[in-house]
Amino acid sequence: MIGNSKEYPLGEINYKFGEGEVCCLEKAKNFITLSTMALVPAYDGKNQTIIFDQSGNQVSYPHSKLKILDDACLVRASSYDGRIKAVRKALHYFNKTPLMICPQDSIYALPTISPQDYNCIWLFHHHIQEFFKEENKTYVSFKNGDRLLVNNSIYSLHKQWERTANTRI
Repeated sequence: MIGNSKEYPLGEINYKFGEGEVCCLEKAKNFITLSTMALVPAYDGKNQTIIFDQSGNQVSYPHSKLKILDDACLVRASSYDGRIKAVRKALHYFNKTPLMICPQDSIYALPTISPQDYNCIWLFHHHIQEFFKEENKTYVSFKNGDRLLVNNSIYSLHKQWERTANTRI
């Protein structure tokens, strides 16, 4: 602790605020970190998003996936719209544009369908092991051994994965 400041842990980063100051993201448990594997829609009537992490945790939040992604960009001095605009300008990916949340920490995400669609799943590039079919259903296999059912073709997912890899260059 420095002087009068308090330390508030947010994911893997600590932010310091002066006495009495409260950051709007102080209580944000929906912070995206290197351990985040996927954001999926919640269908429980109460929450909008479930965050999957590499430890096997699945946490539900009332916030939309786009709000969570925007907050993740904002704490890194940017915004969802700014990051999307940058990728579109540089790489001309105008549909299902990959999101570079934090290039310094290599946090990149790809949408499975239009991000405006409630059913969109956001996958985090560095956790993806492979895409495969089983019993006529498509799955994403993550490096930690977990798998997630997705409503996409393997071709579409692989193309999105490649596009996201191109944003990392």
